[in-house]
Amino acid sequence: MFTKYRILALTMALAIVAAIAVMACQPAEPQTIEVTRVVTEQVEVERIVEVTVEAPAAPKATITFGDLNWSSALLQNRIAQY
Repeated sequence: MFTKYRILALTMALAIVAAIAVMACQPAEPQTIEVTRVVTEQVEVERIVEVTVEAPAAPKATITFGDLNWSSALLQNRIAQY
């Protein structure tokens, strides 16, 4: 049979465990990291070339993408951009 002191001790232990769990589950404070990079080298630009690419005048076909995982999504996005 539990005495009132055993129940009080059990209640206190549960309260401490609950308090620790609440503190452990709180999100961490965001940290700000300042990054500074000094560029000391100058580079001369010899020429600027502008290129314009137009799509061919052929009829457009429908492209259907089946699988979508991370690497195939990158490839499919590049194809869609073209």
